[in-house]
Amino acid sequence: GVGQGAAVLLRLMGSIGDRARRPGREEKIVASVDQAGAYFLRLLDGQRTEQLYQLCVDAKGKVLSCRMLSQGQADMTVLSLRQVVENALLSGASGVFLGHNHPSGVALPSPSDNATTLSVFDALRTVGVELADHIIVADDDFVSLRHNGLLPERKGNGYGI
Repeated sequence: GVGQGAAVLLRLMGSIGDRARRPGREEKIVASVDQAGAYFLRLLDGQRTEQLYQLCVDAKGKVLSCRMLSQGQADMTVLSLRQVVENALLSGASGVFLGHNHPSGVALPSPSDNATTLSVFDALRTVGVELADHIIVADDDFVSLRHNGLLPERKGNGYGI
């Protein structure tokens, strides 16, 4: 009993919701852990499967691009280091923030999260791009792997970290 127009609208509702959750044009600077946390909290709000995003920024924290790297199951996702490096280079990024969600509701990093973060750090370093942070979000909370001591302290002035 649903017409063609209503069927199309129902099909698009997921995409419309995803787009509405994305930070708008007014959020062009992500230069701190708190700003990155807020960005990813909004972007990943309500997701039931684990999703991993790459946020590329210039030296002042201006957002150059934000791309979904992968979408997985309720408790895991897969990452391509090559894709991370390509995205950073194509956007002309000075820095990269990774962000993913834990649908379980607990934002604590797993051993796999830590290992992946270090692999990305090393891969980006080889091309002169810094991994600014890896943010894990769950419900209304986020954890910074840089603030947890996983990544070395930054040298320089960018990103306000």
